[in-house]
Amino acid sequence: MNLTLAILAGGRASRFGGRDKGQLVYQGRTLLDRLLDLRAVCEATLIVRDDVVPGRGTPGGVVTALLRATTSYVLIVCCDMPFVTVEAVQPLLEVNGPAVFGDEPFPGVYPTALGPVWRDRLVTNPSMRGLLASEPFARLALKDPRVARSINTEADAKSHGVDIP
Repeated sequence: MNLTLAILAGGRASRFGGRDKGQLVYQGRTLLDRLLDLRAVCEATLIVRDDVVPGRGTPGGVVTALLRATTSYVLIVCCDMPFVTVEAVQPLLEVNGPAVFGDEPFPGVYPTALGPVWRDRLVTNPSMRGLLASEPFARLALKDPRVARSINTEADAKSHGVDIP
């Protein structure tokens, strides 16, 4: 699959004291370093820290990734997802097209063709689920719910064995 890895790393982390969540540590490695292992199945890599349309949160980051990618598809993950591995995303890749786990937007494989369309929709400040509902994505069963888990608070980090440096 013609695929770019995009790691969304531009959030304010307001529920986490503004700290860079990509620098959290799980099993001896930062979350960002762990996610970079996904490069093994991708042709290019983007770390999205600023958005083409500022102030639109996660949908803005997704649109930025889709517009900046030079491949047909983008594997999008968030920098605070400690349980996303190559093995975990393999079912998404096997679809060979747009795919997510159930109603969870991340990790997910998105077509870059949606970039301009979704950029125009950012005016209405849509949610990720709203954007996903408007498109025909394959929705796969998620065998391990931790794969779609983000670390949003210190309590989340502690409950999942993630260290705060």
